[in-house]
Amino acid sequence: MTANELKHVPGDTLTPVQVGEVLGVSPAQIREQARTFPETLGYPVSCVGKRVIIPKLPFLRFMGVIE
Repeated sequence: MTANELKHVPGDTLTPVQVGEVLGVSPAQIREQARTFPETLGYPVSCVGKRVIIPKLPFLRFMGVIE
């Protein structure tokens, strides 16, 4: 999946699996960084229990897909 294809994913949030596929890193790495140093990711994340939620529009801005 590409960042451009994420525009068409239903909903307002993305998963670490979807984002990891685009960035070429494992979802576990995204989850770990979101829990320990979220400010270093470059896009906002929310941690709710064991879940990591990534808002779609800010991530697409980070990737340069939208303005």
